[in-house]
Amino acid sequence: MKQPLISCLCVTKNDEKMLDNTIKTFCNQTWKNKELVFVTVESNPYLDYIKSKTNDEIKLFVVEDGTTLGSQRNTTVQKARGEYIIIWDDDDDFADERIEVMYNALVKQGALCSLLSSVTMRNVSTGETSESNLKFTFPASMLAIKKEMPMYPSINFSEDMAVMHYFNKPAIVKNKNIYTYNIHGKNTVPHEQLISYMK
Repeated sequence: MKQPLISCLCVTKNDEKMLDNTIKTFCNQTWKNKELVFVTVESNPYLDYIKSKTNDEIKLFVVEDGTTLGSQRNTTVQKARGEYIIIWDDDDDFADERIEVMYNALVKQGALCSLLSSVTMRNVSTGETSESNLKFTFPASMLAIKKEMPMYPSINFSEDMAVMHYFNKPAIVKNKNIYTYNIHGKNTVPHEQLISYMK
């Protein structure tokens, strides 16, 4: 059976090193039928570098400066060609089987989306790692059926929480090893708040 196309959605503003890592984790996925959709603003200093990385699998769309994070995420969904989408944040790390694990859980449970119950959190400055202690599923880990996706609110913080709560019965995946959330001081969530999420 042919694999459905899954679109990996990335709003980016980061440097060449993070972009290279994002592309590497995408290319290393065991799931073969996939695409990577980048969205960024016009003033991104790494715009030409991202353009140089585009090909049949890697696409780039540019929006106006001042476009909120939520609106940029909406653009990634709109431009995605896949039947399924998965969030692919450019400052985090993913195991090679991440897409496959999340997709299989969604199909097995007959859900509209799948979410991780926890992730590995890494303090970049110290190298310390710990399982997240959140009392809710991790929104950035979401894989979903594209046509079921609601609009993200046009805000720059916690825009993914509203979308996560839209899905009443997600497939919950217990596998912290396929997603590492990097705490590096430039996250949208305040640094101390993120540190508090480490067990």
